[in-house]
Amino acid sequence: MENKFNYLTEKLLEVKTLKEALNIASKEIKNILHVDRVTLFIYSKELNVLYSYIADGIDKKLTIPLNKGVVGWVATNKQIKIVNDTSKEKLFYKEIEKTTNYQTKNLLTIPLLDIEDNLIGVLQLLNKPNGFKQEDIQTAILFAECITPPFEILLSTNTTL
Repeated sequence: MENKFNYLTEKLLEVKTLKEALNIASKEIKNILHVDRVTLFIYSKELNVLYSYIADGIDKKLTIPLNKGVVGWVATNKQIKIVNDTSKEKLFYKEIEKTTNYQTKNLLTIPLLDIEDNLIGVLQLLNKPNGFKQEDIQTAILFAECITPPFEILLSTNTTL
């Protein structure tokens, strides 16, 4: 498993655009954890919102305030959260389903932090058959640690997200 992450880190350091990096990263984590979709939210410190870069299924960019949804809670609290039944989760932001026309049944959400523990984004994995388990957290953390340095570099060099 670790070799897959080393390979991914090397690939991400070679890319020139954030979009290209997201496509590579999204494909790898989908294959590793067998999830239907992956969303990477980039934190805008200036506007205090999260912007989505969605590799699969949706062409539009979502903007989510930090006080909305599981993704906002994870960003604000800098904690991992598993939700295996979104219909029973009070934090779940149902407006996103209306906007995307996509039903989320379960999710695993992880903050992406820089070396100084500052928020740079949030990784959200959606719809794993039979739900997420504790061991998925460790794999997702490895993945998050793998993608954070390249994304920091890309974010610092990209003028437009």
